[in-house]
Amino acid sequence: MFDQARKLLTLSIIALVGVLIACAPPESATAAALPDGLPSSAQPWSLADYPRAAAILVPLPNSQLPRSTDPAAAALIQRLTSGDALAFCANRAQPLPDRMQNCMAAGDASNAILHRYMAAFQQDPNFADDLLRVQGFELQRAEMMAGLATEFMATIPQSDPSYATRMGGVQQMRQGFAGMIQGGAISLQARAVFSESVREDFAAHLVHAFQTMGPDLSDADRASITSLLGQIAASDQNTNVRSRLSSVASGD
Repeated sequence: MFDQARKLLTLSIIALVGVLIACAPPESATAAALPDGLPSSAQPWSLADYPRAAAILVPLPNSQLPRSTDPAAAALIQRLTSGDALAFCANRAQPLPDRMQNCMAAGDASNAILHRYMAAFQQDPNFADDLLRVQGFELQRAEMMAGLATEFMATIPQSDPSYATRMGGVQQMRQGFAGMIQGGAISLQARAVFSESVREDFAAHLVHAFQTMGPDLSDADRASITSLLGQIAASDQNTNVRSRLSSVASGD
């Protein structure tokens, strides 16, 4: 289960990195009416709202896909990518199997939404900022999945015959998360593609994800990511991005 998520997340980032170079800076977009049936942006979403949103958003043509440059859609994008619903995944007052099942179902949906915005971005760079916002949500979700994996493994005795196989799957998942963070760092460097305010928010998600998941990564992955983020912190022209990355660069 977690290995499948690892593959989906890693493929998402690989695909994003592959299209960044070919895209021009984003420009203003034409407003479009929001499609009917989407979860309300006037109230916090639950994990169940993500499959509902994906079922509506994924089939839409680019001309109808919500984007934050449209005032009518800005609140929806904010709600979609806020990560508030993910608190359920970490709520230990709820049964672990329920949390795993619901977080994975929402993850399948959000990953489908990420791929939809990625496809839109490949055809229209106006979708760049919203793509990075959705990618930021996926970083938040990865943190929750990493926590669930650790919690799940703690319920299995090391003497269990399946323990080694399960732990191997968790280690593969963690390698995928390392690739996701590295891909995010590469995205962060695309200053000509994304607006500065969105880059700043994404840098905060990137650092938080690395600080949360970093201790469980391999020494090689952790060192590689630390070096990459340190290079960005030393050279990025945006002082807020540099500030957000400074804790990683300094080893705090």
